[in-house]
Amino acid sequence: MHRLPGPQQSMYKHLHFLKQYMLYEIRQHQKNPAAEPQDVIDYYLEQISKTQDDPSSTVDEENLIQVLVDFVLAGFETVTSTLRWGLLYMAVNQDVQVNAQKEIDAIVESIENLQYEHRTKLPYTNAVIHEIQRVSNVVPNGLPRLCTQDIKLQEYSIKKVNNHNSNN
Repeated sequence: MHRLPGPQQSMYKHLHFLKQYMLYEIRQHQKNPAAEPQDVIDYYLEQISKTQDDPSSTVDEENLIQVLVDFVLAGFETVTSTLRWGLLYMAVNQDVQVNAQKEIDAIVESIENLQYEHRTKLPYTNAVIHEIQRVSNVVPNGLPRLCTQDIKLQEYSIKKVNNHNSNN
């Protein structure tokens, strides 16, 4: 698919850019190593150095780049979808919104002081978040597609997409 012309070429360009950015981040971590691992890059680099003499190891820079790309791509979609569903859920269930806000206001002094550890003191809000995740459709149902020729499906006409641009 890399060698065939078509709209997928645009995706490959963007993916290349993302991988180059991940490589840049890895190089920054290598130039300025932390005393203790601070993030997934630090931990993975530590594992690479531990397994560098093992020829059967798959723990390498190429796999680190792919892990980081997977995190970014999965993270964007899931966070965006979850937030959208959460906003919709709160708009439809305003009583839930009011109760969650009351609980947060009672525990957290200000938004600047909100910490991950507060979740144990916010059982209602935590349950609301889990319910949003349960009812939301976060993961796409398939890969992106486009129609490459005009077709007729029962009484519906579907036109070929011919405005793809590999420069985007």
